[in-house]
Amino acid sequence: HWGWSDSDNSTKIPAQLLVWSARRRNNKTQKELLMITDCTFRHSRKPWSSVEDDRMYRKMLLDTYSKLPSRVQQSTTIRLHHDHDKYDSSHREMWESTHPHARLDSGMNSIMPLQQSARLVMCTTLGTSEIVQFGKSIPTILRLHPEVHAVRDTCKELFLMMEEQKLIHYSSDSVQAFLEEFWDRLDDWWTSDGVQKARKDYLNQFGYVSSRPLREMRDALIDLRSSGRK
Repeated sequence: HWGWSDSDNSTKIPAQLLVWSARRRNNKTQKELLMITDCTFRHSRKPWSSVEDDRMYRKMLLDTYSKLPSRVQQSTTIRLHHDHDKYDSSHREMWESTHPHARLDSGMNSIMPLQQSARLVMCTTLGTSEIVQFGKSIPTILRLHPEVHAVRDTCKELFLMMEEQKLIHYSSDSVQAFLEEFWDRLDDWWTSDGVQKARKDYLNQFGYVSSRPLREMRDALIDLRSSGRK
């Protein structure tokens, strides 16, 4: 969905992401929304391939935050990408000029404390963040721009199912309506059969979780050594 070819001759090479973390506790006292944002012009590919895409992404962030229910907005932390000012103008300046009271996180420190205190995580791009959240079974939604975050044909059925289960939102109004309906009963939504099936289907396609990671890592190292590759 973000770069793989649809060609029959293409080869997918999986990369490993190691996540060492205790299982998240079901803590109903958690009150915060964690909004994870991306930098812009980081890669010469979609979604950051033009100034217009950058503008739409920034506008999406601001519109989404503006339409959060007031009690949710007051407990929202916006995590900036650690390179938010490296490839383009500063995102911090954007937020401070439009929403001076927004709570910003620099993105330089570990995200784990923010994950533990969040009732819900909102990812605003397709990358690795949503895979990590889904893998840890942290209640998570995706806020995507339909023109910026293009989905390849082979993934449309999966993304449609996720939209139906309210895991994906393509408008600020949709996010607002979802939070007004489910903010006080997120556990009921997150643990529902439909949401969990969609989460697992997404992980099966983009974020396989091993039940025996040390053994698989050992086998991979043995294979590399026996083949003479370095």
